[in-house]
Amino acid sequence: MLHVDDDVILCTMFSAGGYQPCKGDSGGPLVCEGVVIGVVSWGVECNIRNKPAVFGRVDAAIDFINNTLK
Repeated sequence: MLHVDDDVILCTMFSAGGYQPCKGDSGGPLVCEGVVIGVVSWGVECNIRNKPAVFGRVDAAIDFINNTLK
């Protein structure tokens, strides 16, 4: 069984019309109500509905992000 640390990882299922991230999407944003909450990490398959996609949580890495941008 795959262990996912929900302190740093966010799993999503996209609603109707949504697809999983695909090759080349890594590092792309997951946006909710205009706020970036995640960064594309990986998915089960490419452009498949009803499969989870995995994102790195921005809130878990915010100190690293801010220090890197300085």
